[in-house]
Amino acid sequence: EGNWETVEKALEIFEFKGTEIESDHECSKCGIGLEYNEIGINKKLGRNKSSWLCQDCLDINSEQFASITSRYKQTGCNLFI
Repeated sequence: EGNWETVEKALEIFEFKGTEIESDHECSKCGIGLEYNEIGINKKLGRNKSSWLCQDCLDINSEQFASITSRYKQTGCNLFI
């Protein structure tokens, strides 16, 4: 129940763009818009909001990105969808 409240709050901040959820947050290096799971990875890495990076600038390939997000989703972490 508590997780759903958190998810609902997150969905108020983020909007659906196709199958991904994007935000108004941008990569601090290249300026591209960050997706929900990219923000989750940055939070797990302990990065503060002003230094969030996109998947490319974090130098994480698609396979690594999918593996990381899948692992956290399986544990019930609500930073990932």
